[in-house]
Amino acid sequence: AAAAGSGGWQVTYLGAALPAAEIAGAATQARARAVALSVVYPEDDPHLPNELRSLRKLLPAAVPLLLGGRAVSAYRPALKGTRITFIEALPELYDALDEARAPRPSSRIELAAPRPGA
Repeated sequence: AAAAGSGGWQVTYLGAALPAAEIAGAATQARARAVALSVVYPEDDPHLPNELRSLRKLLPAAVPLLLGGRAVSAYRPALKGTRITFIEALPELYDALDEARAPRPSSRIELAAPRPGA
């Protein structure tokens, strides 16, 4: 949270051990551009991978889920292919946040037709 705040992000700290649905709800309400979580311990929580998969599914596809912290590497194999971005060092966090801050292409399609008589 402090690292993102120092990078100019408005940070909402939710606390520890919240279920996926609460995190997703808070992110949606805040119109979050990214969700970053720190996994410090334990390194072998059998429930955490499923909670993180649920969170990824509950978040809008355009909102990156960033996972860092001391224990993050222990969960990488169980979360392979989940569209979760693993953060091993602060420079990676800053890069991921910069990417999330970048303007997104509009999904709106505009059709233009020639005016009659043009």
